[in-house]
Amino acid sequence: MSWFDEYIAVCEHDNTSPLYKRFAAVFTLAAAVQRRCYVMSLNDRIYLNLFILLVGPSAAGKGVAMKTPQKLLSKLDQHYIAPASVTTASMVDELEDALVTFTPRTGAPIQFNPLTVIAREFGVFLPAYDPQMMNVLQDLFDNFGYEERRRGKGKKVTIEKAMLNLMGGCTPAYLANTLPEGAWAEGLMSRMITVYSGPMPFRDIVEEIAVTTSIDSCRKQLERLTLRSGRIEWTTPALQRLNAWNRGGRKPFSPHPKLVTYESRRNYNAMKISALSAIANDRGKILEEDLDFALNLLFAAEEMMPESFKAMRNGGEAEVVKELLHFMRLKYTKTGKGVSRHVIMQFLIDKLPSWRIEPLLNTLQAGKWISAEVGGTFIPRRLEQD
Repeated sequence: MSWFDEYIAVCEHDNTSPLYKRFAAVFTLAAAVQRRCYVMSLNDRIYLNLFILLVGPSAAGKGVAMKTPQKLLSKLDQHYIAPASVTTASMVDELEDALVTFTPRTGAPIQFNPLTVIAREFGVFLPAYDPQMMNVLQDLFDNFGYEERRRGKGKKVTIEKAMLNLMGGCTPAYLANTLPEGAWAEGLMSRMITVYSGPMPFRDIVEEIAVTTSIDSCRKQLERLTLRSGRIEWTTPALQRLNAWNRGGRKPFSPHPKLVTYESRRNYNAMKISALSAIANDRGKILEEDLDFALNLLFAAEEMMPESFKAMRNGGEAEVVKELLHFMRLKYTKTGKGVSRHVIMQFLIDKLPSWRIEPLLNTLQAGKWISAEVGGTFIPRRLEQD
């Protein structure tokens, strides 16, 4: 059984999105592995750290999904978790302190500076758009280290083997209000995997739920996996399939304008998650099933990414309602007939997250902005007030 399966069993009853749980499992292993393992690409070492942003409205379970990674990682030896609220300078201080000495099964001890950030409210970690912080995060993701910074009386700070794993949670409104339009074309957001989910369905409150897998057992297995070090190699069939997918346009993906730079880096995410799948199965080689795991997970997230941009629309739902009522008025004036649900759904699907459409229609009916006719069509009401 994969360690990922054991992780999911631990948080089986958590009221959060299954997609959030799967990415939280992958993130936890990436953060635990630190700088011990890597894959090769064009003679470069690709370390397995990840930047993951859970995006969704309130009550989507973003914070719940980050509870288990926090519990597991905080119990590991030589694992450093930064405070959620840091400045660029204080984060560099945290990196300096996060010195790990690791002795592989063969070879001399190695040292590096790995840091983990788990920001349940990403707005606390990054309250405003800060180009300096964005550039530092970008370099840490690429494992360039923090080469130089002057403090005090000209002191130089050089952290050659710095690494950062980052997971945060935010609402679409935070992205809309904090990131300027150009930020999506810049380096950091192209490295970030944004994972979107709508609100979780209502659940009854209960006192206790039986858990089949203990978190202590899961942690012990995680500790054992982190003893692995060195290169994670590709089997020939898996590498051939990865190259074929890469040459074939990395489908399926139809990039939103904000995701053009992200699209160019999907192959790195695929390589990293494939290697993490191999490690989760206690293997030193990547099989085709590991590549399948990585691609399927990425495809599931990418299918939902445009939903977060719909939820970021300037003006929010009030503007969408005005556009819809105007659209319905034109249709009704022209034909004298109501507008079908199918036509209304087509109009809204490009403007709102899919989970918001039905509740919005119900709200408009309850408020008598629209009314249903016999036959399932709708006519606009209160036209003089919109």
